[in-house]
Amino acid sequence: MRHPFRLSIALIVALVVTINSAFAQENVAMAALPIAEVEKKAQEGDSEAMVDLGLRYRWGAYGANKDIKKAVSYLEQAVAKENTKAMVQLAELYHMDGEVEKDVGKARELLEKAVEKGDTDAMLNLGGLYYEGGEGVEKDLGKAKELWEKAAEGGNVMAMFFLGTMYAAGDAVEKDAKKAEEWFEKAAEQGGAMLMMVIGTIYAAGDGFIGEGFAVEKDLDKADEWFTKAAEKGGAFIMLAIAEMYAEGDEMGTGMEPDLEKAREWYTKLLDYAEAGKVDRDQMMACQWFIDLLKEVDDEEYTKEFIKGVKKAIAKLDGEEDDEDEDEDDEDDEE
Repeated sequence: MRHPFRLSIALIVALVVTINSAFAQENVAMAALPIAEVEKKAQEGDSEAMVDLGLRYRWGAYGANKDIKKAVSYLEQAVAKENTKAMVQLAELYHMDGEVEKDVGKARELLEKAVEKGDTDAMLNLGGLYYEGGEGVEKDLGKAKELWEKAAEGGNVMAMFFLGTMYAAGDAVEKDAKKAEEWFEKAAEQGGAMLMMVIGTIYAAGDGFIGEGFAVEKDLDKADEWFTKAAEKGGAFIMLAIAEMYAEGDEMGTGMEPDLEKAREWYTKLLDYAEAGKVDRDQMMACQWFIDLLKEVDDEEYTKEFIKGVKKAIAKLDGEEDDEDEDEDDEDDEE
């Protein structure tokens, strides 16, 4: 059984890479204000209000219907007032396919202007353009590294993460596991749950991480440390993702080896979380595939306990009284 919470490592990395963009609606500074008030501020010349409205209309959030033309218009107005956040967001639109006509040249110009003003997100994204190369931008790993180092000095956690990947993969530098780990851990310490989980995955997989031949050695103790920190911040969603990675190993493209014992450990933590009312119904329903896996490996005792825990959590979420005898009968029926 497949479900909406199944994650591939490609998705995990994509989420990390787009922390500053895909969830940019979280950066709407005036989210608590009604859109009419923000529009009034924008009319009075407030560039932050213009950026706020640009993001609202881009994502269709906080009282605005999705409207890319309006988003671009507000961001352009903010750019005219030298707002670097607007430069970064507008550059992102020009760099992506689909929302506006792609123009990497315009994207680079906007990012270069924001870099001159010291914006670390602009340094991060301009470094990305040089790292990727193509479409009018000559690939230059040295420039990418220089920009990411400058952004990292300014506290940009994604720049720290990318510097870690450079040293781990040997891009533009000699492979250096120690420097890679220093950058990864510095990024994780300052980053969010998703980034912590990716760092944990790197340690769990070691040099097999996503098939890149990383210089980082496998260290399950460090993996557990970062997975635990990630779960403390990210809750059930992160726990479920970690459990799945351990259960399936490299089938998810992580480079990790399957570890059923670790998977059981994290699913048990998820059930404990459910007892505290911190798990939603979809997340508990997502556990069904693990029940199927347990049956395949003939783990009868744990399977019974796990099924009971899942049913109890779902009943609680549905506002039903849990009947342990009924659960046990149902388990016997399933067998």
